[in-house]
Amino acid sequence: MKSLTTVSPAVSLVVVLFCALVLTTACASETPQEAPTDARSRAGDSPGKNGPDVLIEIPEMFELANVAIAVSDEGLKHPNRVDKHGLYYERVLRHFLSFKDHPLIREPDLHRNYTYFFRDNSICYRFHDEKIVHGGLYPPMRTPDLFGKHRILAEDFAAVSGFRKFYRENLSYYRDQIQRYERKAPLRRMGAWLESRSPVRSYRFRIVFSPLLGSSHETCGFETNGVRETFMFVCGPGEPGEDDDPVGDALLAKSVFTEIDHHYINPITAEFLPRVKRAFGDLGKWSSSENADSYPRPEFVFNEYMTWTVFLLYAQDTYSPDTLQAVKTRIVDQMVNGRKFGRFGEFSEELLRLHRLGPPGKALGDFYPAILAWAERQ
Repeated sequence: MKSLTTVSPAVSLVVVLFCALVLTTACASETPQEAPTDARSRAGDSPGKNGPDVLIEIPEMFELANVAIAVSDEGLKHPNRVDKHGLYYERVLRHFLSFKDHPLIREPDLHRNYTYFFRDNSICYRFHDEKIVHGGLYPPMRTPDLFGKHRILAEDFAAVSGFRKFYRENLSYYRDQIQRYERKAPLRRMGAWLESRSPVRSYRFRIVFSPLLGSSHETCGFETNGVRETFMFVCGPGEPGEDDDPVGDALLAKSVFTEIDHHYINPITAEFLPRVKRAFGDLGKWSSSENADSYPRPEFVFNEYMTWTVFLLYAQDTYSPDTLQAVKTRIVDQMVNGRKFGRFGEFSEELLRLHRLGPPGKALGDFYPAILAWAERQ
């Protein structure tokens, strides 16, 4: 099994950063058995007809990890690591806050590297009766596997807090959240749009979220015997009535699209790497020094420019002119003022101009020579 991982550390509720890691690892041999109570839904019809297969889920073990983070001191005080809006968050606090002195909740490892090492590795595990065991299907999403390291503490916390009962009592809410996500973010359509413009194929996208997850997003890809599976760990769709308009729907779609399209953009960038390094070699021209730790190389910065602008190309093909303009204004503000990619507005306008010139359905890789030539002139 080959594992390709990209991560997005959070710096504000709507700000997502990205860095790329490549890992090679072996799959565990135990036969996987997924928890029968997990809330999940398969979006659309069978894979291959109109894009990749899509599975949307709030796994029981992933929710356990998010609950633990939410009631920890860091989760309670951090402005955007946990989504603190809505009645579900209030239910979580009422049920679990009295357990905040449990050894698991006090464990600093919960928050290492934006919680990724603990939180995202949780989906590799399942309950067997009341014990937490490895599911046998996936290697760690990230290393070190801090959920595995603290598995016994997680098992004890679940038992003493009544977590499994809480999860079962909220299954209808989780399923409503999944259906809401399906309505607001047309995942099969986005995947089909990307695959029609790229040679990269993904057999399945797994959208993993929690109503508690803030802005710490991550993408992990696996390939086994030529079959690709891509995990996206993203925020939820919000409560009913929250951002229920075309712009709100487009912005939710953006949050997962800009994770998905790394899967398509990064390999193209690798083919043009010498030119990317030449065009984006002066990092100070394209990115603030605040980003130096997360984006220390030209290709990292360029991929952020490209993945977010490619969403605008999709939006240009998909939404009304008014929605496109509103979404573009929000995204440019987020990228320039929030994420400190200072020339994103100019870059995105040039790529949108090239996109309008056509032809329709132009391959993403075919934009690279022109946009890199433009960048080299700046």
